[in-house]
Amino acid sequence: MSANESHSSRPDTDWQVLGELELSTGLNADKKIRGWLTDLLTPLRLHDSLLNKVLTSAQEYALRALQSSAETGHGHVHLIILTSYRSTSVTTTWGFFRIEKIDSTGQDQLHPDHILEFYLYTEGQ
Repeated sequence: MSANESHSSRPDTDWQVLGELELSTGLNADKKIRGWLTDLLTPLRLHDSLLNKVLTSAQEYALRALQSSAETGHGHVHLIILTSYRSTSVTTTWGFFRIEKIDSTGQDQLHPDHILEFYLYTEGQ
């Protein structure tokens, strides 16, 4: 998983994945996150203040998670952006919430992956 746009849906939900980004320790995460989010979210025409809130939130989480991963020398950070199928109008007010997860069920339980999911929605849904 690298910077890609999958536009896939989650089964039995109204949420679709706009994109996923995987980060490893030793990378310039801030720059990579900024470029990825800008490319991914520009078509939604989000207000600059909301875009900056999502960007700041993602960068702060990635910094914390990557510092934690650097201590062990392993682990990854996954950023996932989702939006509702109903969130199609560019003239409405957008909001977001995020869910932080630590996945230790994979192959390497001693070095869990950090997952941050952003759910973008239009107000009034």
